[in-house]
Amino acid sequence: MVWRKALSSAIHEIRVVYCPRAAQSKGMRAFVESEYAGIKAANPTLPVYVRPVEGIEPFLAVRYDRGVYQRRATSGMGAEDVAAALTQLVETTPVVADGQSLNRAA
Repeated sequence: MVWRKALSSAIHEIRVVYCPRAAQSKGMRAFVESEYAGIKAANPTLPVYVRPVEGIEPFLAVRYDRGVYQRRATSGMGAEDVAAALTQLVETTPVVADGQSLNRAA
């Protein structure tokens, strides 16, 4: 995926949370299997936390500058949709109350 190299400059942390057994987490499990190694290879210093939790609704979360988090529900998504959700989180960096973008590259 092209967005892998942009991750470190846009965000400080990725969290991938899913249920290890539930059908609604199947896409998240597939995403981790297919994309985790590539993301870490391209961003070795970026923390990527993968958390299997029984009974939880799957979600992606990213942490930006100033401790700001954004979260996207991924229940029922396929691996490609999860990748698109992560791309959206990376490309739409939030703006804080003072009107400044949290993207350090901006």
